[in-house]
Amino acid sequence: MAFDFPNTPTEGQKYTPVVGGPTYTYKAPVWELVTTAGIVISDIPPAAPSPGATWWESDSGASYVYYDDGNTQQWVQTNSVGLADAPVDGSSYARRNAAWINVSTQLTAQTRNRVVNGAMQISQENGDTASTTASGYYVADQWVGYHTTTATVTKQRAISFTPNGSVYRIRQTITAADAALAATDICTLRTIMEGVRVSDLKYGGATARQSVLRFGFKGPAGVYSFRLMNEAADRAYVQNFTISAGQANTDTEQVFTILPCTTGAWNVLTGIGLYLDIVFAAGTNFHGTSGVWNNAAVLGTASNTNGLATAGAVYELFDVGLYLDPANTGMPPRWETPDEAEELIACKRYWERSYTNIFSTVPAAGVNGIATWQWKTIKRVIPVISAGPGSLWSLIVDTGIDAVSASRNGAQTLIASGTVANARM
Repeated sequence: MAFDFPNTPTEGQKYTPVVGGPTYTYKAPVWELVTTAGIVISDIPPAAPSPGATWWESDSGASYVYYDDGNTQQWVQTNSVGLADAPVDGSSYARRNAAWINVSTQLTAQTRNRVVNGAMQISQENGDTASTTASGYYVADQWVGYHTTTATVTKQRAISFTPNGSVYRIRQTITAADAALAATDICTLRTIMEGVRVSDLKYGGATARQSVLRFGFKGPAGVYSFRLMNEAADRAYVQNFTISAGQANTDTEQVFTILPCTTGAWNVLTGIGLYLDIVFAAGTNFHGTSGVWNNAAVLGTASNTNGLATAGAVYELFDVGLYLDPANTGMPPRWETPDEAEELIACKRYWERSYTNIFSTVPAAGVNGIATWQWKTIKRVIPVISAGPGSLWSLIVDTGIDAVSASRNGAQTLIASGTVANARM
């Protein structure tokens, strides 16, 4: 039933509906329900209380008395309802509608990082060894360096604490400069996210969702960019970011809101879901518009600095995360360095080396011996198999997403050692 409260009440004015019912007192800016026992019932503290006033918080069940200790006045809770079940985990909580809300995280994007090996903890193939001048070098699992340039560029994983406490970062050094970029020149660090990891972004339709990207960056002053792109390479989101003179060669955190892409074809299964490139240089063939989805495989804009122009320039990348942001907060969650064991399993889905020696003696010439070994985790797709040093077999008999079998003909021992399964995108 709706009550017809006075339109212009004065402070302390009382109102009782003509049809009968409880009495209300106006305490700006609201009418408060007052019981016959003098207890105020509301979900916010009563305005202008007097010492000794009592209040029952209707959304939590907590009771309070307004207490004057001679120096200060405050509401003091008189029961434990709504407090005994409060979480104790270092976060801040507020009670709303009989539930505890984590106010430390409710105004951020979701916490699940879609980037595999975002803290560069795993480097199965190359460890911390610096690359040669070759492009396509895996600096760490899921992180590959690409460049087409006359410059000499080396990349390696380095041990150096990040502001968030992670141990590793990727370091790129320009050992010989390229002062004038050709139209087709590029220099990027790239990771690829599998379709199943980013499918709930729902790209390609009207219900596509916002996300938040964050990464740590250290380098000379200049204008750089990042690029997100689909598998078909016909939708690319480019955003410039600036390292000021005061930020030069210091650790910075870059945070960006990624607008949803409502058009184009997007892989949501085991193919390429999303490319992410951190771009240090991009020739004119790869220039687009910053802050929007471009319908081309662009990498940067006309504002990009030529990050290859200075010999001795050093760039570092660390703590990379992409998060779904369904509430459109624009804020990343607090960074948490992943559990290394869990991250290793995630990386082995794409690349794994088996160090187990498997022996199967072939009894005589003309007889095949077969050995089978199983991978530590199921691969993204059936992998490409390559033998490690010293492995002896005639052919691969069968390959699956979880195991491989090989055979050898003749009176010899079949050995499998250092075998690689490559299911990278």
